[in-house]
Amino acid sequence: MMEKVQDREFIDLYWKAVRANYVSLRGEKGFKGVREGSSLSGIISNIYLHNLDLFMEEKIKESNKSGPVSLGRGFRIKYVRYGDGFLIGIKGNEDLCLQLKEEISQFLYKELGLILKTKIKSAIKGRANFLGSEICVRARDGHIVLLAPLEKLVHKLKDQGMCRVVDFRQRKIIPTRKTD
Repeated sequence: MMEKVQDREFIDLYWKAVRANYVSLRGEKGFKGVREGSSLSGIISNIYLHNLDLFMEEKIKESNKSGPVSLGRGFRIKYVRYGDGFLIGIKGNEDLCLQLKEEISQFLYKELGLILKTKIKSAIKGRANFLGSEICVRARDGHIVLLAPLEKLVHKLKDQGMCRVVDFRQRKIIPTRKTD
């Protein structure tokens, strides 16, 4: 990845963050990066993973062609990325999923020096988690459904001191005041 960011003000801000140890250039096992959750992490992820977006655009175009393509015919790809997380939906068989996963894994490693850590899940048989939501396919009509795992969210609020859970099933949840 030899492209350069041309925005001098952004580059100055980045190096200020490096000098303040807000961005680490070295870490365990040679890791380089920005602390997760920092205000710079989304920006850096978007810059760094822009080439993945371009790679996936090509795969999506390839899936729409009617001629011979590396992944076969009769499939569709949907791709969404938020920061350093991404979700790829494929309407096709498991072999296609495995082949695309391998192509993405090779691209990330060769072009960006990243190792892909991912799971393949069938949205028909189960649920995929993305950005705190669960995604599945409704059996009766094949529509994609986005679910909020309410119990998990309420327990997260409880852990943050925002409520007490007396009995979740009975919906006995008591809001509390957070003072710190």
